Amino acid sequence: YIGMFQEGMETPGQSLLRGKLYMYNVFGNEYYVEYHYKVYCTLGDPSIHIWKNIPQEVNIDFTDLIYVGHSTVECVATYENTGFPVVNGTVTITGDDVFISGFTDETGKVIFDFIAPQAGNLTITVRGDRVKPKQGTIEVQLVEELIGISGDPIIEDIDGNNDGQINPNETCNIAFTLKNWGELEVKNIQATLSSSDEYITILTTDPVSYGSLSPNESKTGDPFQFVVKPNCPIGYAIPIVLHVSSLNSSWDYSLTLSVKGCSLQFDNFLVFDSLSTNMNYRMDPGETTALLVSITNIGDDLAYNVKGILTCNDPNITIIEPNSSFGSIPIGRTAYNRNDAFIVRVKDNCPAGYVAIYNLKIYTEDANYPYEASFSFSIPVSKQMSTDYTGPDGYGYYAYSNDDTFYEQRPEYKWAELNGSGTQIQLPQQSDFTTTINLPFNFKYYGIVYDQIRVSTDGWIAFGPGTQTIAENSTIPSNDEVNCMVAVFWDDLYDDEFFLGKIYYQHDGTNHRFIIQWDGISHNNFVDEPVREYFQVILLDPQYYPTLTGDGEIIFQYKEIHDTQSVTVGIENHSQNIGIQYVFNTKYHPTATSLGNAYAIKFTTTAPTVAEIVSVGPEIDPGLFNKSFALLQNYPNPFGDVTSIGYVIKHPGYVKIDVFSITGQLIRTLISQNLPAGSYNVTWNGKNNYGVPVPPGMYIYRLQTENSFESKRMIKY
Repeated sequence: YIGMFQEGMETPGQSLLRGKLYMYNVFGNEYYVEYHYKVYCTLGDPSIHIWKNIPQEVNIDFTDLIYVGHSTVECVATYENTGFPVVNGTVTITGDDVFISGFTDETGKVIFDFIAPQAGNLTITVRGDRVKPKQGTIEVQLVEELIGISGDPIIEDIDGNNDGQINPNETCNIAFTLKNWGELEVKNIQATLSSSDEYITILTTDPVSYGSLSPNESKTGDPFQFVVKPNCPIGYAIPIVLHVSSLNSSWDYSLTLSVKGCSLQFDNFLVFDSLSTNMNYRMDPGETTALLVSITNIGDDLAYNVKGILTCNDPNITIIEPNSSFGSIPIGRTAYNRNDAFIVRVKDNCPAGYVAIYNLKIYTEDANYPYEASFSFSIPVSKQMSTDYTGPDGYGYYAYSNDDTFYEQRPEYKWAELNGSGTQIQLPQQSDFTTTINLPFNFKYYGIVYDQIRVSTDGWIAFGPGTQTIAENSTIPSNDEVNCMVAVFWDDLYDDEFFLGKIYYQHDGTNHRFIIQWDGISHNNFVDEPVREYFQVILLDPQYYPTLTGDGEIIFQYKEIHDTQSVTVGIENHSQNIGIQYVFNTKYHPTATSLGNAYAIKFTTTAPTVAEIVSVGPEIDPGLFNKSFALLQNYPNPFGDVTSIGYVIKHPGYVKIDVFSITGQLIRTLISQNLPAGSYNVTWNGKNNYGVPVPPGMYIYRLQTENSFESKRMIKY
C-alpha cells in the first residue's frame, strides 16, 4: 500500500504494480518475484478510482456550446460547500473521435483547444482525489458557414539565419490553411493579419484571397509577411489576430508567435593563479589571477560573437581586465574564455574565507539581433570549493571527480560491465565476508608495492592478503583492523537475506587494468525498502599509466546508487595515519561533490593541471583580410613548451611581435623586420631574450606595424 497511501496513487492497478516493483527492488530477478508478478492480478477494472477521503461535491462551469471545427472549451471547478477551487483535478472531454484530458490549475481552471470533427454531444468529466465525479454535456453544432484554421501555420524566415524559426530582427512569411467546417459552400473568402504588439510589424496589409471553399475543403493561402523588431525579447509570444471573412460572415482567430533565439547561462569558473609561488587554483590574499568562465548556450540559435564584462563592487577585489571574449557558441555547446581571461587582484589584507560577489554581463556583438544577460556568482578567498580537486594528502594523493571539469586529471565515467564476462567471487549466504585475490600486475600504493588485495562484501578493498571484516563504516583514515583500505562504498552491505548480490573481478589486459564490481549488492537501511547498489573500482597498471611517484591510479565508478546517507568513500595508507576522506555519512570534503549515478572519482599522485581546452586549431576569418593586419590567438593555449602565433599582413612594411609579462616587462622579441603582405606563423618556445625558460603564468603578445598595434593574452603552464 506504499503507492496508495504514501505516493498518491489512486487506482488499484497503479498500487498493485507499485507493490510488484517493490518486490523487484528488494528481491531482484528471482523466481518467486516472477511467480508473484503473474499470480497477483486485479480482478475487475484496474483504473477505478479509490477515495482515501470522503469525496466532496463540486460545481463545474464550462463552455457548453461549440461548433464543428477548431474549438476552445474552458472549465472551472470549485467545491460546492466552500467555493474553493479544485486544484489538480482531472478534467476529460470524450466523444466520437475526441478524447482530451488536462489538470486544473491553482484557480481550478483548465482550457482545451481541439478540433470537434462532427456535430453531436461531448461529455466533460471532472474528478480528483477528494472529488465526487461530476459530468456535463457539451453540444457541438454544425453551422451553415464556418471557416476555420486547419493545422499549424507554415512559417519561413526569409532573411536572418534562415533556420526556419522566428528570431528577432527577421523578416518572415506565415501561411495559413483554412477549412470549411460548415454545411454550405462559402464564397469570396479573404483573410487579413493584424497585431497591436510593439515588437512586430505586419508588412502584408492587403487581404489574402482564398476564393470559394466547399464543405470539408481546405486551402492554403499566400503568405503574410511580417518583421520582428531587433529588440524583441527571446521567448516572447507575439499576439496576432487572423481575421477571416466571406460574403455573409466573419471570424477572428487569436494566435501567438513564439520568438526563438540564443539563450546563455553561466556554468562554472576556474581561478588560474599561475603567477603565485603556491599555485592552488584559488584566490589568495595579494594574488593577481586569471579567471576563466564557462558559458552554455541553452537556446535555439547560435550565440554569435559573445563578449563578457566582469564587475565587482567589493573593496577587497580589483578587476584589472574586465573585458573578455567567448567567441560564437553553437546551440547546446559550452564555451570558455580560454584565450581572453578576466584578470582579478585580491587585496593583500583580504581575510581568508571572505566571499566576494561578482557580476558578469554577457552579450552578443555584431549579431543579427542583440542579446544580453547578467549573472551573479561568488568566489571565496583561500577557500576550497566543490569544483576544486581534493587533496593532496600527506603522501601526495589527490582525488578528482568527473565534474572537476577544468582539470585534465579528471576521470571520464565509462562503466566497464563485468556481469557476463567477469569472474564471480563465491560468497557465503551471510554478510561481512572478505577474500584475497591475486593481482595480475604489481601495484604501488602509498609507496609500497602489492600483488594481492582483499575484497569485502561491505564495499571496500584493501591492499595485502587477509580475511578481516569490518562492516560498520567509520572515518578514513582510521586506526582499525583493516589497513591500506580503499573505501569505494563502505557500509554494512550484502545484508538482505533474500537477495544478497554478487561481486565480480576481471583483468582487462587490453586496457591494462584490474576491475572489481559490486553488482546489485543489497543495502538495507532499515527505514525504507532495501535497495541494490552497483559500483566498481578500477586499478590502473602503473607500467602503462605512470605517475611521477610510481604510485598506481585508482578509479571509483558508480553506476546506480541509492542510499548514500551512511557510507564512507576514500583511501588510506598502511599506517592508517594518511589518507583522503571524500565523504563520511554525508559529511563531504569541501572540494567534493555529492555521490550520484554515472559518477567517477580518480585517485592519483599527479598534481592538477588545467585541461587543454583547445581541441582544434584557429581558423582565419575571411573578414580579417579587410583589415590592414590581424593578430590571431596563439595555439595551443594554454601551452606547455611551445605555442604558435598566427598573423596576417595586408600591406608590406615593418612588423614587430613582442612578448610581455602581465606587468608589462618585455620578455621576448619574436619578429622585428620588414615583411611582404601575407599570412604568417611564428613560434615561441617559452624562453626570454636570454634563452632562459620563463615561469608558468599569463603573458601578453603584441603585433605592431608602422601605423597601429594589437595585443592578445596567452597562458603558459
